[in-house]
Amino acid sequence: DTSRKLKEAIRTSLAPPRGPVYLSLPGDIASQSDKEGNDNDGDTEPIPLSIDQKTVVRIQVALNRAERPVAVIGIALDQQEDGQSIRDFLEKTGLPYVDTPKAKGLVDPTSAAFLGTCLAASGDMLIAEVLRQSDCLIGIGFDPIETTYEWHRTDRYHGIANAPTDYGTYHPHMEAIGEVGAILAQLAQGYTKQTTWQTFEWAQLRDRILTAITPEVIVSRTGIAPYHVVRRMRDILPPDTCLSVDTGSHKLILAQAWHTNHPLTYFGSNGLSSMGTGVPGAIALALLYPDRPVVGVAGDGGFGMMVQELETVKRLNLSPLFVVLCDQSLSLIRIPYQLRNYEPIGINLDRVDWATVAEGYGIKGVWAHTIEELVAALTAWRETPQATVLAVQIDDALYCGNSY
Repeated sequence: DTSRKLKEAIRTSLAPPRGPVYLSLPGDIASQSDKEGNDNDGDTEPIPLSIDQKTVVRIQVALNRAERPVAVIGIALDQQEDGQSIRDFLEKTGLPYVDTPKAKGLVDPTSAAFLGTCLAASGDMLIAEVLRQSDCLIGIGFDPIETTYEWHRTDRYHGIANAPTDYGTYHPHMEAIGEVGAILAQLAQGYTKQTTWQTFEWAQLRDRILTAITPEVIVSRTGIAPYHVVRRMRDILPPDTCLSVDTGSHKLILAQAWHTNHPLTYFGSNGLSSMGTGVPGAIALALLYPDRPVVGVAGDGGFGMMVQELETVKRLNLSPLFVVLCDQSLSLIRIPYQLRNYEPIGINLDRVDWATVAEGYGIKGVWAHTIEELVAALTAWRETPQATVLAVQIDDALYCGNSY
């Protein structure tokens, strides 16, 4: 019956890993009357998973033997419930740690133990090398769907998640499934701190990453360096800004250079990494959080795929800021072209006046060709939020630290 099926779907969607459930309704069934059933199961809450204590003990032994352990924080957990448990574990153990883009805000990016963001982030090849050299990787909610590296395919990797993260032929060497906070509390209590890490090593890695992603100039004759656009955005926009990031070269630099202490404020498409998600993502965030600052970032290619949704923004009276990084190209696709010595066919775009396009939808449009114009536009929106398209002319030759 309909009621039972819907409750089953809700329970499934709320159970780890959380996500949408597809309900198929055949045409012949849709035209029939609802069939009454035994609807005595009114609880839609998912049944909690029991923790395999033997696995937790094995992870404890591996962690206590390790000399250079590293923690990797990902999305296979409850970001609303597990954030404080993760921070407590990292503080008590003193482990160095990295996060993934989808987990930004769960950990403190200002801590001396924070190494950076890895997996689809500028400069993360330096982090990947550290992870390969670690003798014990503790994946706290790490889900391999976020990575194209293979450092987790080793017996040095130990996972902690609220649902199994294996897929296809991949099976974690060791994985404790259940309430992440409870597992972390148990590991922290029994940790003996036998590491040989020196804090200056962490600082050196952060300096190397910063050097790798920072261009030599702020502005060229062609446009502003994307890194410095992100820096100004982070300096000017409120700390709790909700950011929706489209796919492209800009996603990699934002993942590394945009720091936040607020969970569930950074949204991007990893895994399939679909272009065009930045605009509808920002619209959804503006609907969910009408009293919070919401910003969508896209390249001119991705923004052009979804520009028609400005009509939705106007009709619903929303006030997000859309930052369009204009380099008149699909710059991330240029990298594999260059690696293969291909002619750059089909990746160069004509210049579009996105500010004027926005005004055609009844939305404020602004261009920024200089740092001063960028700062003025960001400051104006922060002080008086209204739906705005900020087109920023960038130089894609000034993307640094990106790999494909």
